[in-house]
Amino acid sequence: MSWWDCLAGCWPRSCRWSHERVSAPLVFDSCIVRRICSSSGLNYKLIISLPHSYNHPEASRESYPVVYALDAEPYLFPLLAVVARTEHFFKRSTWFPDLIIVGITADLEKDCQNSSGINVKKLWDELRPTRARDYLPTSAESPWGAPGASSLKDVSGHASTFCDFLSSMVVPYVDHHFRTTKQGRALIGKSFGGSGVAHAMLDAGCSRCFQYFLLGSPSLAWDNKAFFRLEEEHHRTLTPLEACVYASCGSKEESQKQLLQDFRSVLESRCYPNLSITLEVVEGRTLF
Repeated sequence: MSWWDCLAGCWPRSCRWSHERVSAPLVFDSCIVRRICSSSGLNYKLIISLPHSYNHPEASRESYPVVYALDAEPYLFPLLAVVARTEHFFKRSTWFPDLIIVGITADLEKDCQNSSGINVKKLWDELRPTRARDYLPTSAESPWGAPGASSLKDVSGHASTFCDFLSSMVVPYVDHHFRTTKQGRALIGKSFGGSGVAHAMLDAGCSRCFQYFLLGSPSLAWDNKAFFRLEEEHHRTLTPLEACVYASCGSKEESQKQLLQDFRSVLESRCYPNLSITLEVVEGRTLF
């Protein structure tokens, strides 16, 4: 079972915003872009892909589940949007619901423009410290940086702040301005973004907001397995998690396979009655 099958099978049938309907870099001309400045002065961009049927007169009262994607640029949001629209358009499955896809990323577009458009490599390099800031739970140095990569110790460790921003500002805004179902929200992330999803599971606001958590090769080894320390510290004071969790990695990621086994074991040991966990190891692959 793929992460997309897992997700689809589970579903039932003080901010400042600038409203634009513009071409979203690296995505589609039809996407809607919203820009937001958080209460702490950080700039973000939401890229929103609506279902083909959204503006059809016959669907004017229909509401849709929402997938929120961390690491929206340069690759995860385009991937999700293409899969969602293609699967539904060609009707490969009779039980696959149409979706709203919301990609969340730091707004660095203006800093990465050149004469021919977006400099993707520069964008990815510039996003690295913002990903560490928003998705990693503690301040530490990265053991995975490429030679010459800038230090992350002084910027990492603000996942709790990001989770509060996500649950108290972003989700309410999307629910207010678009026809969404209030149940069936999903949060997905990969690598650092997967760590952000794991931290959201421990966050009081996000654990209530989302019913599906999808993690691809999450960075659970960060700071000597900080996730596991935080989970041990907080699980007694948190409301029992009610969610479907899907986590995956490639078969060539030996350390990641063990981390995901530990991840499942810890969560299952809490005996939450309404928590289901699915792990998948993709043979012959590395998802990192």
